[in-house]
Amino acid sequence: MTAPFQWMKQIASHLGGTHNPMVLTWPADITDRGAIREQFTHVNDLAPTILELAGIAQPDTVEGVAQLPMDGTCLAYSSADPEAPERHETQYFEANGHRSIYHRGWMASAHHGGVPWTAGRRGTPRPFEDDEWELYELRSDFSQAHDLAQQEPERLAELTALVTEHAERVGILPLHDARVSRTPMPNLVEDRTSFTFHAGTVGIPESRAPRMVGRSWHLRAVRDVGEGTAQGVVASMGGRAAGWALWLARTAGLCWPTALSR
Repeated sequence: MTAPFQWMKQIASHLGGTHNPMVLTWPADITDRGAIREQFTHVNDLAPTILELAGIAQPDTVEGVAQLPMDGTCLAYSSADPEAPERHETQYFEANGHRSIYHRGWMASAHHGGVPWTAGRRGTPRPFEDDEWELYELRSDFSQAHDLAQQEPERLAELTALVTEHAERVGILPLHDARVSRTPMPNLVEDRTSFTFHAGTVGIPESRAPRMVGRSWHLRAVRDVGEGTAQGVVASMGGRAAGWALWLARTAGLCWPTALSR
């Protein structure tokens, strides 16, 4: 879904991999089935939209933690009027130093060097001041084919000032390229030989899962299937060193222990 845009996934300076289609169905309100809306919308609009349509106010705190205000805008206004003025006027993007800002139909873009297909390799340090800013008028240049930075220097300066403002507001400054260096994180599995996972545990990253390569290990799972029957995968793991799955054959009963060893 990158074409016809420049760049692709991981490159937040341009719309390739960022500008994606969304299909929305809402029979109670949207009557012009198959119609298209052109107002700028971002993924951070979805939560405010759902909350507003459900009549639920965003909580000030969750389990004692104060909540930051949402950046998104309820997009329901566009369903009634395809020509309604755009409400999500400004949006900042940043990843690995690639950054851009959308503002009222215009987009300023700064590519921070490198290519996305070298993911996992150490990046080359590069001063952010060396990045060249580009400028696009998206309403007439959908694919960012015509850089207007030279023709519109004042507008470009306005947008780059907005970049600094929004980056500071959301806590991104100082800018950091994670391809060059990463913030040290605690290792959740270091020096551990026993792990217990409870119901609802899904999607553990391989680097934070028990290490099962080059060592003996034993896995035990207990499932309560009530009075009925059950079958299927109880647990599985896959990664660079291949993988395994603990599969429960059809059984009936209240409790069924299963085990897998290597």
